[in-house]
Amino acid sequence: MLKALRTRLILSHVLPLPVMVPLMGLALMYILERQVLLGSLSSGLQGQALLAEIAARGGKNTALR
Repeated sequence: MLKALRTRLILSHVLPLPVMVPLMGLALMYILERQVLLGSLSSGLQGQALLAEIAARGGKNTALR
């Protein structure tokens, strides 16, 4: 009985790790994507929109603030 109890204790502490580690990795990737990658992408798109506005006005640089 002691051996079965030891096995159950070991399994109850080891089995959650293969489940939680990938979930934490996915959560970390999601957070990094939202915070870092989308922020830099947004800045790049704002710059391109500014250039498109300048080009649409015929090259006059009145869009800069």
